[in-house]
Amino acid sequence: GGAYMGAGVELNYPQAHSITNLMPRKVRAIQNEDGSATVTVSEWERVYRTQWQISFTLKPGEARLLQHVVFYNRSHIPGRYRYWCNASVPVSENFQFIYPEKMASEHGGTNIITWPNYLDNDWSFYRNIYEILGMYFLEAKDNFFGYYDYGRKFGVVHHGDRHRVPGKKVWSWGQTLYQWARKDDLSEGLGPYGETQSGRPVNQEHFEFIMPQEVIHWNEVWYPVKNLGRFIQATDQ
Repeated sequence: GGAYMGAGVELNYPQAHSITNLMPRKVRAIQNEDGSATVTVSEWERVYRTQWQISFTLKPGEARLLQHVVFYNRSHIPGRYRYWCNASVPVSENFQFIYPEKMASEHGGTNIITWPNYLDNDWSFYRNIYEILGMYFLEAKDNFFGYYDYGRKFGVVHHGDRHRVPGKKVWSWGQTLYQWARKDDLSEGLGPYGETQSGRPVNQEHFEFIMPQEVIHWNEVWYPVKNLGRFIQATDQ
């Protein structure tokens, strides 16, 4: 993989932590006729020579960030890829990862655990994560995930069709020395952070394939919530 910075949204294609993440990419910003604004990031990637393009749109009077993802294989041979959209989020003692799934697996898929409670511990709360945690959620139950901070009284919801983007992941350095070292190295002094991720494959050990001249596309949505507490359902609105 390539370099990583814990700030904003990391767009990973065709690898997780893509080697071009911190390299210049083509960026275009436009004002649409309906008053919305769209920023598009794109690249002819250097591994399989396929193209990816991700557009983010904000509409007047809405807090939703609309995300449109497009992949195109311009070549005459199949290309393989991993897609993960990785949002860095600020964590605290009152922070909770909210995922509706009941099972998760670690990197490699060898250890499968129940979620959020395993070994008499609720791993969804940051204060209970006493080791480095990287979990892929299995058998996507619903189209949403997110987090909520009960102290700051706000959170973020992600919504995407689980049949199109079934991958869901949590990452945290936990209550470890790595967290306190990495928070300055990787987040430019923004403090402790966690990661909420959506993906095309179920985990980062598997690849998807894009056939010659094939176009793959779908939509995702991010939006904030406040004064709500733990949410148990969410739509794309």
